[in-house]
Amino acid sequence: MNIHSASMFTFLLCFLAIILQLSSSNVQAQALTFKYCAKNVKYGMKVSEVKASPNPVVRGVPFTINTTFYSDEVITGGKAQYRLTNDGAIGHVVYTYESNVCEEKQCPVSAGKHGLILDMRLPAVAPKGTYYMNLTFVDQKEKKLSCIISPFKVGDATTE
Repeated sequence: MNIHSASMFTFLLCFLAIILQLSSSNVQAQALTFKYCAKNVKYGMKVSEVKASPNPVVRGVPFTINTTFYSDEVITGGKAQYRLTNDGAIGHVVYTYESNVCEEKQCPVSAGKHGLILDMRLPAVAPKGTYYMNLTFVDQKEKKLSCIISPFKVGDATTE
């Protein structure tokens, strides 16, 4: 192989590596901003991170919400309640889902750091724009452990 061919081969390998890195970073989960539903409330469960994959969410395509939280106490039961709206935090509800914590995690769930994953899909006819996820955790006695609101973008496959 002559010098020109070797440098062209090296260039092509570097170019392919950059393209692969860029394309794989687009499908990785990206952190969403969030705020607690009520100020000055001391929740027993603190959310540390909310991620969406893909981000932005694509209409009609499955997406995943991954929530990382820290619990001060052992959780022996309860629910995670998801509500998606498309017109502000208390706007038009387009999706609701409730999961039993003990079906998602083996109860009792120890105090400490944990994650909760929800897979969902918005219909292909869902309007594009900003949506809000309201996520509430309650224990087996319906005591609110945590509540957050997180905005996220919804588009279609051609959205930049």
